[in-house]
Amino acid sequence: MKFRGNKIAMSVAGLFISSLLFLTIVNIGYAKTIEIKWWDWETNPQGVKRIVFERAFEEYGQKNPEVRFVAEHFPGDAYWQKMLAAVAAGTGPVIAMIEPDYLVDYLTPIPLLDPYPEDLFPYDQLEQDYERMEQFKWVDGKYYLISAGWDAPVMFYNRKIFDEKGISLPTDWTKLPCSWEEFITLTKKVTEIDSKGNIERAGMADVWTEHFFLSLLYQFGGSLTKDNASKPNLDTEAGLEALKLIRDMYLEHKIVLPTGYDGSWDDFVNGRVATRPDYSWATDYLGDEENVAVAMCVGPQPFLGKPGEPSVPEVYYGLLLPPSAPAVFNVWPEETRYAAWKFIKFLFDEGFMAELAFRYNMLPTRKADQKLIEKWGFKYKTTDVLRKYVPHSLTLFGYPAPILEVLVNMTEEVSIGEAEPAVALRRANEQIGEILVEKEEWGIKDIR
Repeated sequence: MKFRGNKIAMSVAGLFISSLLFLTIVNIGYAKTIEIKWWDWETNPQGVKRIVFERAFEEYGQKNPEVRFVAEHFPGDAYWQKMLAAVAAGTGPVIAMIEPDYLVDYLTPIPLLDPYPEDLFPYDQLEQDYERMEQFKWVDGKYYLISAGWDAPVMFYNRKIFDEKGISLPTDWTKLPCSWEEFITLTKKVTEIDSKGNIERAGMADVWTEHFFLSLLYQFGGSLTKDNASKPNLDTEAGLEALKLIRDMYLEHKIVLPTGYDGSWDDFVNGRVATRPDYSWATDYLGDEENVAVAMCVGPQPFLGKPGEPSVPEVYYGLLLPPSAPAVFNVWPEETRYAAWKFIKFLFDEGFMAELAFRYNMLPTRKADQKLIEKWGFKYKTTDVLRKYVPHSLTLFGYPAPILEVLVNMTEEVSIGEAEPAVALRRANEQIGEILVEKEEWGIKDIR
């Protein structure tokens, strides 16, 4: 059809085209909503993640009305069980909180996660602005998640137990035991054993056995793997010394109550155990400054220093653990994924991830956010401990569950006297060697 010289036809056509363009603009700008499904396991409405992220959803939605958030929260066990099935069925989340230890499950053998887009997150800038970014980089050179903060091992002390024994714990955390020798001597004073040899009150709770062993292993100068994580390196003098110390704490000094992870917080609060080794985020379990479950103090995890010298170790303090972080699944349309990444950038840029880190008493991964410590000051200054010891720590990131299970079984056998340290160590070394054969599939890197 030719419109030249036909003003009526041109007017009608112009009106049609204008209407079409208007409807298209309306559809793009207003009617088309991008729905972002968000999954996490924070079922407590007053939990830290719920408080921080729900406020972020609201603020981001006000600035970006085309984006709609649908958040779902599942109990921990159900969360991981539902995740892969839901993603495969196309009903899963766009963004989900993923633990680094589970990252291998979502990147092998078929990658299910979207890497950080470099136009929003230039990799060279990330590596400059964030703490220890090399540990978040996968074997393909890409980033799939970045935690809000670094979680370092600390020791929780129940003040009431020590007070009952006439032992006054210092108010200055730097005066708490900094060596295992000091720590064992102190906790033996509050350990109570009945006439049959049963522990009625323990000096230390029994938790995180695999991480506890790894901390000791590296403190003694050893390593879990060698040759770029292609070979196991447990069956060494360092490994043997680490496992012997664990055995002695359980069987010779009898300061550890083998209750397992699930019951130990109750035991700590109720006074059945005097101390609890854990990571700094665990402070959240014990309430805030206005509602504290138990009078306690928090100090560094002991290391192989000399008694009376609470200085920073020359080589190594402990294993840093990056907690869960938001990740984007690659099964969704590009437009949806990109909108999700823009929201994650908003979380970092507007301080939500920094707030999350400080509320969990962690040291933020973004270096600039670490300066906000005074704003987010809490009663239990675990962040003060972290600032001192993080530079002297190693990082544990993305190790597959089978390796950690081997370490759990090994330490449990030794701690209850079912196996000698040398025998258990040799067997674990062989088992990890078999797992490392699948190294490329697992995406394992040396701890550093």
